[in-house]
Amino acid sequence: GVMMLNPLSSIEISRDKLHTLQTVAAHGISIPKTLVARFPLNLDVILKEFDYPIILKKSSGSQGKGIIKLDSHEQLEDLVDMLDTKDPLIFQEFLKASSGRDLRVFVIGGRVIASMMRIASKGFKAN
Repeated sequence: GVMMLNPLSSIEISRDKLHTLQTVAAHGISIPKTLVARFPLNLDVILKEFDYPIILKKSSGSQGKGIIKLDSHEQLEDLVDMLDTKDPLIFQEFLKASSGRDLRVFVIGGRVIASMMRIASKGFKAN
């Protein structure tokens, strides 16, 4: 067998971006404005909620894979035409002020034990 330090529930949360966002928000930590959608997408709802640019993420993935910055309605329409997925998609506001940085925080037993700022070498993804 394999000894696991983290409970299975923590691993499941960390592998699902939507579940991670919900957990973080439930603990009072601010998250970007977020909308979850499935196909067929209602673009009118998305456009009412967000100004461009918009961040689009697959609900699973790591290392910045499956994350796209959409700068225009034309890009969004082109992408929707290409995509064929039953998985939920996560739309988020683009946080220009982050300047390609994010913060990774390590928590054990409800206490922050370490943190690090990640800085993108290029582009907007800091993974």
